Amino acid sequence: MPHSKSRSQSSRADLVFPVSRVRRHLHRDFRARISQTAPVYMASVLEYLVSEVVEGSAVVCNQAKTKRITPRHITIFIQQDHNELDQLLSSVRLQNGGVVPSMHAHLLAKKRVRRVKKVADDSESE
Repeated sequence: MPHSKSRSQSSRADLVFPVSRVRRHLHRDFRARISQTAPVYMASVLEYLVSEVVEGSAVVCNQAKTKRITPRHITIFIQQDHNELDQLLSSVRLQNGGVVPSMHAHLLAKKRVRRVKKVADDSESE
């Protein structure tokens, strides 16, 4: 009876993130009994979050007309995304990320309205 090829937990779950590494860190950090599905679930959530950040940062990168995603692009995407990511990563500061460009309305120059004086025609008054 031939042995079947062994497959990793990541390939069985169709994930890119390493399930065995997540399991090892969970065991090391919590020192408790962990179910078989906990590291698979955690790896899938991490993979989803990373894919969202990379996809959104790529859009910001394309708008900036550059080919490389920088920490600045990631910061701009996270702070402009007013959904769960902004709340989840509200206390995170990326090195070389900068701040989101914004200008308060009262700091902007006010538009001045020019008043045009009407000059009375001399022909009408005579």
